[in-house]
Amino acid sequence: MTAMERLPGAGPVFERSWKLYRERLVSLLGAAALGAGAGMIGFLAALFAAFLLGLVWPGQRVFFWITGGFVGVSLLLWFVGWAQAAVAEALLLSASGAGVLELYRKTAWKAMGFSWTCLLILLVVGGWVWPFFLSGGLAAAAMTAAPFLWLYLMVALFPAPFVYLGEGSGPWEALGRSLDLTRGVWWRVAGLAALAWMAALVPGFIPFPAGFILGSLASFFPFVVLSVVYQELRKSAPPAAAVSRFSALILWASAAGFALTVFLFWRALPEAEAAFLLMKERWLSGEFRKMPLGGGAMP
Repeated sequence: MTAMERLPGAGPVFERSWKLYRERLVSLLGAAALGAGAGMIGFLAALFAAFLLGLVWPGQRVFFWITGGFVGVSLLLWFVGWAQAAVAEALLLSASGAGVLELYRKTAWKAMGFSWTCLLILLVVGGWVWPFFLSGGLAAAAMTAAPFLWLYLMVALFPAPFVYLGEGSGPWEALGRSLDLTRGVWWRVAGLAALAWMAALVPGFIPFPAGFILGSLASFFPFVVLSVVYQELRKSAPPAAAVSRFSALILWASAAGFALTVFLFWRALPEAEAAFLLMKERWLSGEFRKMPLGGGAMP
């Protein structure tokens, strides 16, 4: 099967995306607004409770403030992740009749796995940061190649959250399935994603407040396009099976690279701390102000 047969051109994809966008815009706005509002309420409620507890027990106020901040941020991230899952579910439904609460009900037990899938994407991409902790010719070559690997992985792994919701696979399996789906059509997927994001940026050139309102509405369009791309790839792909060896190799190499990155970062931490303390000492002593800048001395 050719690339064109697996994934249509920009015209058909954008035509279907525009139709889906118009049909689901109200559901998308409602799901996003509910998640953001609930997350902000939870965040502020946790901070307010921590502040009150700090007034009642002044000796423990630092503990309450830190705990309240942690709980508040956790609630905010939880509801944002749940909102993203609800938005993705709205784009995958065959019918447009589901309400906002129905979308949240459908994704109630999937929100954690959806967020974990998104986090795994960041960890896999971050698995190729380790060259920046090394020195030498090999490290320089690896640093040159790393941005291209990041770009490849970010495009190749974009269907993973949709795979998790649409095919019922686990987060790790969703990443492998995503790599398999985009294999052979990576350039077409990257081009469609780039066009979608550029289209969403156009309202940003319109003066405020119309530009802000239209930009907020257009921000959903790239995700609509990506959902259509995923559904086209899924239609032309064989049923989900074991992850190919190629995709499994990429995932495990990225996991090993992430572990190596953590190790190198931990090893470099004492040197970074010593350099920071030295800079702080020089700043406090006024040494930096005596250093020449542009041929003269700083006042």
